[in-house]
Amino acid sequence: MGLLTLAVMLSIVGAPKKGQAMNVKEVTVVNKSKTKIQVKWKLKKKIRNKVSQIRIYRTTKVNKDLTDRKNLTKIATLSGKKKSYIDKVKFNKNYAYEVVAYQKKGKKYKEIGSERCYAYSGVAKTVWEEYSFCDAMTTPKMIPIKVSMGGLGFRPDGFQIYRSTDGKNFKKIKTIQKKSWLLSYKDQTVQSHGTYYYKVRAFRTIGKKKYYGVFSLVEKHSAVNYIGKYSVKLISEEGNAVPSLTVCLTSDAGNGDLVLEKECWGQLCVDDSKSVTLNLSQYSYDGKTWYSLTDKQAVVKPGQSIYLKFEYENGTPFAFNIGKTVTQIEDCNAGYANNDLAYLLTIDFMKMEASVCVNKEMYH
Repeated sequence: MGLLTLAVMLSIVGAPKKGQAMNVKEVTVVNKSKTKIQVKWKLKKKIRNKVSQIRIYRTTKVNKDLTDRKNLTKIATLSGKKKSYIDKVKFNKNYAYEVVAYQKKGKKYKEIGSERCYAYSGVAKTVWEEYSFCDAMTTPKMIPIKVSMGGLGFRPDGFQIYRSTDGKNFKKIKTIQKKSWLLSYKDQTVQSHGTYYYKVRAFRTIGKKKYYGVFSLVEKHSAVNYIGKYSVKLISEEGNAVPSLTVCLTSDAGNGDLVLEKECWGQLCVDDSKSVTLNLSQYSYDGKTWYSLTDKQAVVKPGQSIYLKFEYENGTPFAFNIGKTVTQIEDCNAGYANNDLAYLLTIDFMKMEASVCVNKEMYH
C-alpha cells in the first residue's frame, strides 16, 4: 500500500543529561498503517561510531512525566546501527516514544544520548488556530474558520464543518476535499448579527474505508463587525475647566450589541505621556432621560445612538481642548452581547470616530 502519511514531532520533554544534549536528534514518526507506526531517528556524528545499542521506550500515558523513565516501558533493544523501528499499535491511540543510545564499556552499557517524540495512530485531530476565538476577523456577511492538525496522525484527505445556532443541534454545512494539515474556510452563508457555533473534523481514506478524526472543540462566533464602528458627536463645549464631557455615539448597522460595564471608565489622553481617568457617570438614549450604569444596563443596538457623560474624580473640572490638550478617550470597559469576550471602547476626537475592539491582553 506504500507510505500513508508522515507525522513529525520534535518535542523535547525535560532537559537531556549534561554532555548528551541532542546526541539523538530528529526523532520522527510515520503512520505506516492503522496498526503500525515507524519511529525514525538520527545520531549526531560525534557519537555514531560509539553507539552499540539503541533502546526504544514507549507509553500511552502521554500526560505523565516522561523525564522519569519509570513511566515508560522498554519495547525494543536494537543494534546501534539501526535508524528506525516499526511498532505494532492500536488504532486511534496516543503514544510517546523515547529513543535512547548506549555505548558499551566492558560488560556494561552507558547512556550517551536520548530524545522523545509523540505519535497518534488515528486520523489527525483537529484544533482551532490559536486565539481564533478572539482574533477571527468576522463581518456581518462572513465568519472565518481556521484549524490545524498539529502534525500527528494520518494527514487528512479532507474536512467536514458542522454548525449550530444553539450550541447543541449541529448540522454539516460543508465538506472540503483537501489533503492538508491546515484548513482555512469562509462561511458566507451566515445571517447578519447571527451567532453560530462551529466544530470541525478531518477524514482520511485508509485502504478502502473512510475514517474520521475526533471533532474539534466547539467555537462560538457572531456575524458582526470584528471591530465595532461608531460615529461621534461632541455635545459638550470645549474649555479649560469643563465639569463633564458628553458625547453621542451612533452605532454602525453591522456592529454587535454593545454592552457597557457597570463600572466603566476611560483614559482621557492629554498628550503622549499623560492621561486622566474619567468615569462614565450617566448615559441616555435621547439626551433627556439619563440613567446610571448601576441602575440600568446600557446596551447599544446596531444603528442606535447613545449619549455618554464622563466626569473627572469627585466632579473636579478638567481641561478639554481637542488637539491641544486631548486626543481621545481609550480603554473604556465594554462587551458585546453576542459573545462572552471583553472589549475596549476608544473615542477618537481628532477623527470624530469610535471603535470597539477585543481586549486582547486578556486572552493573548
